[in-house]
This record gives sequence, C-alpha cells and structure tokens, in this order.
Amino acid sequence: MALGPNIRGFHSSTRHVIFVDGTFMKSKFRDTLLVATCQDVNLQIYPLAFGIVDSENDASWTWFFDELFQVTGMLEGLVFISNRKDNIGNAIKIVYSYAYHRCCMWYLQLNIKSNYHKADILPLFMTTAKEYSLINFEKSMANLYCKSPAVGQYLEKKVGYEFWSRAHFKGIRYNIMTTNNAESLNSLFKNAREFSVLVMVEQIRKTLQKWFYERHIEAEKCATTLTPPIEDKKRKKYNDAKRLIVVTINEYELHVGVENEMHIVNLEARTCSCREFDLEKLPCKHALAAAKFEGISCYSLCSPYYTSASWK
Repeated sequence: MALGPNIRGFHSSTRHVIFVDGTFMKSKFRDTLLVATCQDVNLQIYPLAFGIVDSENDASWTWFFDELFQVTGMLEGLVFISNRKDNIGNAIKIVYSYAYHRCCMWYLQLNIKSNYHKADILPLFMTTAKEYSLINFEKSMANLYCKSPAVGQYLEKKVGYEFWSRAHFKGIRYNIMTTNNAESLNSLFKNAREFSVLVMVEQIRKTLQKWFYERHIEAEKCATTLTPPIEDKKRKKYNDAKRLIVVTINEYELHVGVENEMHIVNLEARTCSCREFDLEKLPCKHALAAAKFEGISCYSLCSPYYTSASWK
C-alpha cells in the first residue's frame, strides 16, 4: 500500500533516502508488517509504503522491493538504510542493484554493546561514524582502535567502513544516519498491529490523512525560507562563521577558517574541504562565511529539499 500524496511528495520534495524495517503483527495470523519511510524537509517521519508478508526472508523482501519499485522508479543516487539484515541486502541487490544500501549506526551500536560489552566506547563510535572528512575519520578510528582493538577489527573487517561511515560512503545520505523513523512508525502502529489486516490498514490510512492535514496547516504558517529546524541549524552555524578568516584564492574559491585550520570553499561547485557542505547539501560554517564575504545569499547555496516551499 502506497498512497498517492505520499508518492507525489516523495518524488517532488523529499530527499531520496529510504528507511526499511519489519515488525511482527499481533493478530492470530502472525504476519509481518514491512515499512518504507523517509524524512520530510521539516525532519518529520514521511511514510512511503507498507507491505504485509508471512515473515521476513529473501522472498518476502524481494516482493516488497519489487512493489516499491513501482512507486519510486529508477532514481539516481537512491539510498536505503536498514538494520543490516542479510535478506534486506539480498533483495536490494536484486531489485535496486544501482542503489546504495547502508547500515543504521544505532543497530551497530547495539551490536557493539551486546557482543563486546564496551558501552564506554559507544560515544567515540558515534563520533567516528558521523565524521565528514577522511582525515578526521582516520583520527577517530585510531583512537577507537587504541581503546578496543576487537571493536576496531569488527567495524573495519567484518562490517566494512563504507557500510557505516559517512566519510567513506559513496552516496549522499544527508544527515540521516539511523532507521529511527521506520522504528518510530512501527511503534506508532503497535496497537493497530493487534487487529486484522483490513482494520490495521484502515488505521494506517486514517493516521496518514490526519498527518497530511495537520502538517499542511503547519507548513502554510511557515514564513521563513527554510523550515524551522533548518533555519535554527543555519543560525547556529552563522554565529560560528563570524569568527572565521576569509581569504580569496580565485573567482570561485576561498580559504576559510582559523589560522591553524583553513578549508577551501568553492561557491560555484558548492563544496568545502571539510565535506559537510558536500554531504548535507546545506552550507557549513565555512561556506556561510565565504558567502557573506562575497555578498551572496546563503539561501542560494541550500538544497531545495530544505526549503519551506518544498515542505508545503
């Protein structure tokens, strides 16, 4: 099941990063509810599609992705995030062979905690996973190896850097690092999963109808260029940008930073050597300082996905 408004919004206004997850139904049939969900420009849950199968296995996930492909079509740069179940990865390779599939870092965090009993290393792991640049990633990873060689080996050899590290990821996952949206959706429909299939599906439809109405009203009241959480994020970065030194290199490139840490910003290519600008498609503090120095509106450097117009 995929509703028309969700499909249209996914193609026109939503970053193409899809969380997938499955959860047990509690009716007498004991089926499994599969969900595909995204994150809207206001950083809220954006459901895309639902499927009901007998259980989670290669065949059921392949069927689900076959049906989902009818919704998404062929999309360049499409990213899936899951809890790294093998059958999800196998199905994605069959149906979406061109898409990227990456792991939820919260899932890896739970694995580290339960298998290696290293709760104290989890903050360092989270920092390492979120690093934008390869240089900073290598520094964090070296610290992690020092604290626990076993965890370091697990993350490097068994899981693989590209599967969980933002710095090593070849695609664009923006700020999205977990499957929390999919898991939150499963939690939301916890009671509905006790009903028969038809009753549960109708409960899902009613919830989505309510959400669309309420969010439409909220979006129409928004008077800022970017959505409220993105405006807040930009404002904090702008305050940090005030302290930075800016030196022109050429027509498009500028050196930006402090004396012992300078980065190269290219306003035409919309890149920064810190890589935050590149990977989030939202100006980092260096790009904001460069834009102010050149008299360019920072809003012109933001991806359309972050605008209140896309939200509406």
